[in-house]
Amino acid sequence: MKASALQSQKEAEKKKLRYEQVMKAQGFADEESYHRKCMKETELEEAEQWTEAYQRELQELEANRKLLEQQLKGKERKDIAQIKQEMKEASEVLEQIRREYMRLHNINEKE
Repeated sequence: MKASALQSQKEAEKKKLRYEQVMKAQGFADEESYHRKCMKETELEEAEQWTEAYQRELQELEANRKLLEQQLKGKERKDIAQIKQEMKEASEVLEQIRREYMRLHNINEKE
């Protein structure tokens, strides 16, 4: 009977030592530091809700990306710099036309 009690005590000590080794391997100095790091149940629920919302948003964005890719498939990519230059040139021509109109309007009024 004493042998079995001694055996049980040795097993308990081995398990405790193994438990402490695992805790240290996971970065916890002791059980108290482990409990300080544990999330409260409400914090865990909030984190899970946030993660689920993030996953839903990620799926929605991925679906939108795929839709946009389909809509753009086969379309030519435009050169933004060239478009800006063309707009600038068109604005300059428009300004010249406006000035010429004003000049002709002023001449007409004098007559």
